[in-house]
Amino acid sequence: MHHEHIHACPALRKEHPHYDCIFINADVDLEGMRGMSVAEVLTFFSFTYRAIIHIDSIYSATHLIPIYSSQFISLNLQHYHNYNSFHKFYIKYADHHTFKIAS
Repeated sequence: MHHEHIHACPALRKEHPHYDCIFINADVDLEGMRGMSVAEVLTFFSFTYRAIIHIDSIYSATHLIPIYSSQFISLNLQHYHNYNSFHKFYIKYADHHTFKIAS
């Protein structure tokens, strides 16, 4: 059985936030990435929320690499701001599970 740790921490080790990205089964009738959505996990349990994703619809964690444009990147940009600072991403094929999903 395959298992993963998905983080949603506002202050990892009392330093900076750590919110993982996940693949979500959005449409089971479509194959591969066509049926998937990507989301950033901000919390698992809350009484106030913006969107609800059933935990059974999470397929796996993923890592996204920003697509940099030709403009300069601010020296003040921190790595934990990447998902909010960029609009397009590459999927990091670091493991065979991610490669299988995206292929």
